[in-house]
Amino acid sequence: MQGSPWCFFMLGMPCAVGYTTPALAVEATETIERTFTVEPADGHRTVRVENVLGAIGVTAGKGDEIRLTLVQSWKGADTDELAKAREAVKLEVKQERGWLELKQGGRWRSGEKCRGSWGDECDHESMDVHFDWMLVVPEDVNLALSNVNGGDIRVSGGNGRLEVKHVNDDVTIDRYAGGVDAFTVNGTLTATFHAVPRDAMTFGTVNGPIDLSFPKRFGAELIVQTVNGEVLTDFPFTLPIGEDDASGRLERWFGLGERTRVSIGEGGVPLSCKTVNGDITLRAKAD
Repeated sequence: MQGSPWCFFMLGMPCAVGYTTPALAVEATETIERTFTVEPADGHRTVRVENVLGAIGVTAGKGDEIRLTLVQSWKGADTDELAKAREAVKLEVKQERGWLELKQGGRWRSGEKCRGSWGDECDHESMDVHFDWMLVVPEDVNLALSNVNGGDIRVSGGNGRLEVKHVNDDVTIDRYAGGVDAFTVNGTLTATFHAVPRDAMTFGTVNGPIDLSFPKRFGAELIVQTVNGEVLTDFPFTLPIGEDDASGRLERWFGLGERTRVSIGEGGVPLSCKTVNGDITLRAKAD
């Protein structure tokens, strides 16, 4: 929304936009608080958050409600640009049985007239709009979270299915108990599990480490890959050749960037970890 645009496609996400930054002299902030109730469909509920600029924080709470606190910050070169920003970028809410979608939307992102266009009506060079999300959700809700710039994604607690996609920041998952698919391009992936997950998990980044902590009784069938980094673990493991390495270092057993299958503990859920520039660490924590 701000500066001269360029686009790239990564990880199946919408076009990520980078900008050069003009001087922005006028700003406004507004906080929205809303509560939602989502009836399950086939026993499941999903909350989806699509953001472009800002941060996303989700905490598992008691009760059946979904509580949203959204801080919206608009900046512009002057009052006219500020008004344009407030009109062009807005909260969009879609809800049906079993599903709630919250989006940093508006004409600039989804309008047919503005899609793929940077003409006068769709000119966002003098805009800077951040949406910072805080949600409290029931523990069993499935989450689908995506972001591009301007802040990290943090999830605390929960046991539903979690899908996270980011481009330019970290992803932190704390005290989780469900299956996770988490990806970022430029950032660290950190996850701590307070119970052994029963579902398959995937973690991937390009420029950053992957650091995962599981209970000591954790077991997995691990597929691991890194180019410029080491793979380290506290857990006992078995390599396909049937040998163990008491040092906890796996990197000596495969070539640069090669995918390797390893049984962690006594085996268990499928777990995939892939990075290019960074270490992959699996930690055993106290139960």
